[in-house]
Amino acid sequence: MAIDLNGSTGISLDDNEKINLGSSNDLQIYHNGGDSIIADTGTGDLYIRGSNDIRLQSATGSDTYAHFQESGYVKLYHNNSEKLATTSTGVQVTGTVAATAYTGDGSALTGVGSPSIDDNGNATAITIDSSENVMVGKAVTNLGTAGITLGESGFGSFTRSGYEPLNVNRLSSDGAIAKFYKDGAEIGSIGTKSGDLVIHSSTTNHVGLMFGNTRIEPTNNYGTTSNNTVDLGNTDRRFKDLYLAGGVYLGGIDAAHKLEDYEEGTWTPTSPTVTFSSVSGTYTKIGNVVHLHATLIVPSTSSSVVFYIDGVPFNQSNVNAAAGLYLRFTTDSTYRMFYLSNGSRITAYDLGGGAVPLADASGSRYDISGIYYTDS
Repeated sequence: MAIDLNGSTGISLDDNEKINLGSSNDLQIYHNGGDSIIADTGTGDLYIRGSNDIRLQSATGSDTYAHFQESGYVKLYHNNSEKLATTSTGVQVTGTVAATAYTGDGSALTGVGSPSIDDNGNATAITIDSSENVMVGKAVTNLGTAGITLGESGFGSFTRSGYEPLNVNRLSSDGAIAKFYKDGAEIGSIGTKSGDLVIHSSTTNHVGLMFGNTRIEPTNNYGTTSNNTVDLGNTDRRFKDLYLAGGVYLGGIDAAHKLEDYEEGTWTPTSPTVTFSSVSGTYTKIGNVVHLHATLIVPSTSSSVVFYIDGVPFNQSNVNAAAGLYLRFTTDSTYRMFYLSNGSRITAYDLGGGAVPLADASGSRYDISGIYYTDS
């Protein structure tokens, strides 16, 4: 040991020789041959005090390990770079915090954005908000924003601009592409059969539809096409209007059961020589059968021209065959007969078979009805 208080040597102690302070050697300073040690071995705490800042540095002072500011911050360094500092409101970290575990749910945190996963590109790939909704390609659950939302309550939404937001593909075999459940029980599915789209209920005795080549066919609850077993509507749950460009097969599938046309309308009875008064006419056309009705009054006239009625809504199918019309009511004192002939003209006849001139029908009212066939 060497001690020179007046020279430049100072206090020199060999390894493991200690400076002991305190009556019980409570504080020891020494070098053990490998490390320098300050040991507080007694009771009480060890205090390091400085009137200004306290710094822990390397032997040359080139690297700072820690910096303690009086009434201020505490800074910790890595490789002489500041990484953690206390502030008046908390702690500031420079760099990334890596932890193997944490406690709490983070609900009391402020100034923290939604957790996210960066795709190493120029955008956030996945965001998880405070309600545990997972968002892909966006950071809000708004349906109007493009991206995917998987909600913590079990919902999912898909939004895409200009293109389909969902593609579902089944490879190899036919069958269901998407199944639907209620309270764990399957209620229906959307699938494919022989390249056709099939949508059907899975409940017993329920039905579905198969969308085939230029046709829609009924199916059973397995998605198999069925025949003559499915109703369209019900007695108290009816469809409203049915618009068809073709025909309807009623009671059979051959040509004899095909109804191609149904039409209701009005027509105006006319005369080639006089103008009828109080004229009205209606018709109902079912297929090629025309049900005709007309009411007219012949004006006062002395004309010997035959009493003709023109303007029928459809020409008669066989111009060489006459169709009789029924006289429902008349003010004529003489009973008349009416025949549709020559395709489109109705002629009045007396009971003797002769054509009636207009003068004989002058001032009389005639209500006539009849049925004839047409090719229209």
